[in-house]
Amino acid sequence: MTSEFMYSVKLFCVGVAIGVVLSVLGFVGYEKFIEKPEIVEVEVPVEVEAPKPEITIEYVDKKLENLGELATAEMTYNGLYSIVEGNIPFITQKGFSMTYEAQVKAGIDVSAIEVEVTDKEVVVTLPAAEIQTSYVNPESIQFYDEKMALFNWTEKTDVTEAITSAEADVKEKADLDGLLERASKQAEYIVKGLLEDAVGDLKVVVEQGE
Repeated sequence: MTSEFMYSVKLFCVGVAIGVVLSVLGFVGYEKFIEKPEIVEVEVPVEVEAPKPEITIEYVDKKLENLGELATAEMTYNGLYSIVEGNIPFITQKGFSMTYEAQVKAGIDVSAIEVEVTDKEVVVTLPAAEIQTSYVNPESIQFYDEKMALFNWTEKTDVTEAITSAEADVKEKADLDGLLERASKQAEYIVKGLLEDAVGDLKVVVEQGE
């Protein structure tokens, strides 16, 4: 090979080397020139599951303490009461008929509820429902068909006596058994509703006591 050819090859290699060096320097300078975005670490809050309450008899009792006002059944009874006293018509015999309206409420005694907690169940035993109130509205009482007596008839039967008679009439004629049954069913339904979402995986068993 001629010396001129070798010289040209050397010049070419030197040019290539210089080009590579300049490219590297240019790339490094470009990276320094461009501002890199700042990386900000964001902490994602971890949801902590609330501790599950311990299911105890005291816990269940607390849930049921306001059950009394809810577990009730009511009925309105419109009654007719008649009475005749004395034996001799128009002399000693007196009598009257009256209509009245009574509000009767039945429910359970919350303090008599029994609770048992096992590994699998919450057993609630309800006491038998009972008549809690029987109220006769005095303003609803209307008298008619009064039989006048000559010697012993007062202008109107005493209101207190009329209310007492009406209350006794309610106990004798109103469908109190049906009312008591509805109160028991109402209490059972409400107990299950109050506890099923509050005792976790435990099964709620409601029983009717005596």
